[in-house]
Amino acid sequence: MRDGAALGRVLGAAQLDGPVATLSPEMLPMTGRLPDPRFAAGPFYFRSHALLDPAAERRLHVVSRDRAAFAPGTVILTGGESAATAGDPALDSAMARGRRIGGAGRFSLYATPASPRPAPHNSP
Repeated sequence: MRDGAALGRVLGAAQLDGPVATLSPEMLPMTGRLPDPRFAAGPFYFRSHALLDPAAERRLHVVSRDRAAFAPGTVILTGGESAATAGDPALDSAMARGRRIGGAGRFSLYATPASPRPAPHNSP
């Protein structure tokens, strides 16, 4: 519980809100954040390889490791898939994208780069 509360403080200090992409959704209630619906099943569907076609994944709000894509500004939590939890650390490695913004205990938080601002129009 301490790790979850500490992660919530890191997210607050970084002024990041919105859903969190994670294979450890059980950590999120203590952060005050909701999971990205595509990752709510944790590692169970993520570790599969094309069991469903892309349209079915979108319809069912799941994503496999092969098709995981993160929008600009996505918050990602890793650390639940480790030897300490009998998980597969390679799954967390596949999720660790963007800039590390902090962490607590075995958990790390990342944020993908935000979309660049559009260039101002320079025509008269």
